[in-house]
Amino acid sequence: MKNLFLFSFLFFVGLASCSKESIDPSTPFESLVKQAEVTINVTHQNWTDSLSNVSCNGDGLSPVHVVEDAVVTIYQGDPTDGNDSGFNRLTGLTGRSGSVTFSGLEPGEYTIIANSIFGEQTKIVQTYANVHSLIKFMF
Repeated sequence: MKNLFLFSFLFFVGLASCSKESIDPSTPFESLVKQAEVTINVTHQNWTDSLSNVSCNGDGLSPVHVVEDAVVTIYQGDPTDGNDSGFNRLTGLTGRSGSVTFSGLEPGEYTIIANSIFGEQTKIVQTYANVHSLIKFMF
């Protein structure tokens, strides 16, 4: 019984020392922040009457298609404010799924521009540490 008590005490002390190191208050908060990830999805909704399933009531379905090879550019901050120094700019193409993913982003505000054969759209989004965001563009 005495050995069980001694073992339990040493086990608890070992756990307490490990947990203290994992929440050490001297660790700067900035070192705990991880990167953000953003997936941009680009689609096109076809509004032609020949392809729409419209009933007499005016309701129905219009097919939505993914847009492959859309150019997506993401800027940290707002690139239109005239101060383009220091902007983190990444560019990618949507694949067969109509999506492109940007990983390893610093949390913050980003301007996303999607340019396809159907036109150009811009969105401003806020990213957060350890969060995967899905941003949808529909032309």
